[in-house]
Amino acid sequence: NDWKGTVSVFFVDTVSSPVGGYQERYFPMITSAFVLLVLARGLTAARHLSCPSYEDIRLPSVDQDNFNITEFTGTWYLTATSEPTLPKFCRCGVNEVSVDVSQGRYSYHNIDYCDHLERNISIPILGKLSSDSASPGNLRENAALFNHTFLKMLPNYIFHIERNPITKAVDIIYTYACLGNLPLSKKSLFSFNMLTRDNGFSTAETLSRVQSVNASTEAILDLSGLRINNSTMYAMCGMRVTKLHASVESDSTA
Repeated sequence: NDWKGTVSVFFVDTVSSPVGGYQERYFPMITSAFVLLVLARGLTAARHLSCPSYEDIRLPSVDQDNFNITEFTGTWYLTATSEPTLPKFCRCGVNEVSVDVSQGRYSYHNIDYCDHLERNISIPILGKLSSDSASPGNLRENAALFNHTFLKMLPNYIFHIERNPITKAVDIIYTYACLGNLPLSKKSLFSFNMLTRDNGFSTAETLSRVQSVNASTEAILDLSGLRINNSTMYAMCGMRVTKLHASVESDSTA
């Protein structure tokens, strides 16, 4: 169930397995379209950010006593996203996250299957951990080239988590990023993401959770352009579908 090769913005051709990591070999060429894609997040910082404060949206589940940032480590499926810089023809997203507490930073690759391309795209992100131990989910990040960020770090909030009722492990992470404005645009852009440990969610399950968490923040989140990667979609991308989470409803229609 390995994915095809991946075009990465730092010239790496990646053969990836969303459940087993990925191996890299250097790839000599890349189109300007992919460079523009990965730089899009950085360019949004050109104007003043209109962004809620972390305290406005964080829920008790991510308080210091309830959440350790090392639980962010590992493989996460992009079950729901409103990421405006991700092309609509890219789907079945997976984030491979590493957290380095000693260095106060984290990193991840966002890997997506993109229609009509011979390879997936892989977007490297570098981030800065919270300097406030009482708010471990108050992060900042931006796209990276050659393991460096060249533009301003943008707010990326882990504002809510859900744990497996049996194992107590974190099954779902909700994030909200403030991207500012794209060049020539006056509209502020935001990225809502529902990251899950398994890819067995139906559309109905996902929408139910998204609506619930949005209500918990008094509906101040911008969910414009929300897209869902359900279990059927992940299967169509050639990935093994697993279901580890506890269902919130009986409807299992993908």
